[in-house]
Amino acid sequence: MEPVEDVSDDSNEEVEELISDGRESLDQLDGLAGGGGNVDVSNKDGQMVDYTVDEAISMIGTGCFQWKLIIITGLLWSTDAMEMMIITIVQPVIIEIWDLDELASGSIALAVYMGMLFGTFTLGMVADRIGRRSIVG
Repeated sequence: MEPVEDVSDDSNEEVEELISDGRESLDQLDGLAGGGGNVDVSNKDGQMVDYTVDEAISMIGTGCFQWKLIIITGLLWSTDAMEMMIITIVQPVIIEIWDLDELASGSIALAVYMGMLFGTFTLGMVADRIGRRSIVG
């Protein structure tokens, strides 16, 4: 591939439209995680314009969808973190009320972590098959 050429503002707008409308081929983006590769996009005139993934993302910018995604992901991550906080707060109370020995109290924490490990692998594979929205929603 040729190096990225400097293009006019008109061409940038056309590329933004193509990318935001989702007309780009996923095959072009395959294996380009991290912005290491180039994406070829044709403009209105049929000319191929070469952009790196980082440049394409920078051109698109941060819009409403990206902010929604950041907020939803942050809320899901914080609920996962709260689970760990609740276990550390509740475990001493459970140990006292149920009069548990060290082995039993350790088993409570082990059960939580094993559940997270099992759930992560299982739900991750299921989400790959049926979609993330179905799993989260």
